[in-house]
Amino acid sequence: MNENGAKLEGVKRIADFLGVDESTVRRWIKNPKRGAPIRKLGGRYFAWEADLVNWLSGQGLLPA
Repeated sequence: MNENGAKLEGVKRIADFLGVDESTVRRWIKNPKRGAPIRKLGGRYFAWEADLVNWLSGQGLLPA
């Protein structure tokens, strides 16, 4: 863990953390205009918890 919180590896772990379906995460990944902080390394997606929370807050999907 670092200042960005835990590293979430894989679409399923990201979806579970956010409480959304895996298909929602995949839609966000396919739509770069959304700006989801989900990266791909070695064929596997990952994200940092804090980055996801900040992004959702900026989207108006979480209370500020």
